[in-house]
Amino acid sequence: MSKFENISNEELSALIESWIKSERDRKILHRRLIDGICFDELSMEFNLSVDRIKQIVYKQQDILFTHSETEKETETIIGLEWYPIFP
Repeated sequence: MSKFENISNEELSALIESWIKSERDRKILHRRLIDGICFDELSMEFNLSVDRIKQIVYKQQDILFTHSETEKETETIIGLEWYPIFP
């Protein structure tokens, strides 16, 4: 089960562009999370070991998950209407 199953590809792509600083890591995450490419293929494509690809994906995925949750909480708070206690 993916942490991002309720996030559209467009939203996920925007999160990747916003929060992942390394161009290489952005490309790896995009290929893994949006294109669904397996670790072995990513390893060959980026000339890195499978273990290194997994480290990158898991580390950056945690960053994305943290920011996606923060943005959802912010949207929920902003979406609430404020009602004054006193008329």
